[in-house]
Amino acid sequence: MSGTVGGAAGVIILASAVLLGVRRLMVPRAREITGPADYLILLLIAAIIITGNIMRFGPEHFDLALTRAYFGTLAIFGNPLDAPALENRVFLVHMGLALVLILCLPFSKLLHFGGILFTHQLIRRQ
Repeated sequence: MSGTVGGAAGVIILASAVLLGVRRLMVPRAREITGPADYLILLLIAAIIITGNIMRFGPEHFDLALTRAYFGTLAIFGNPLDAPALENRVFLVHMGLALVLILCLPFSKLLHFGGILFTHQLIRRQ
């Protein structure tokens, strides 16, 4: 089930990122409030999605069990350098991009999403 649902989700998320980029370029108000950092974050998210789709649909299909074994080794503070997952370059790029996105979160507008949810709850209570 993970193969089918994950593959469909990868395609849908990539289409959503492309539509978001087109919207930011075409809608005047969205273009007005979107800065260069927002475009870079969107490109970073698209790159993460693309590398994930390459791992799923590419010629060298990346096995999810390798990812589980790698993160299992990290969870028990083992030596992750022996993990077979680290031999796949696309996996390394994918994980590196994901870590860069995590590092950028506190400095981007992506963090505002959580604040919007809490603000609406506070307004409803008053």
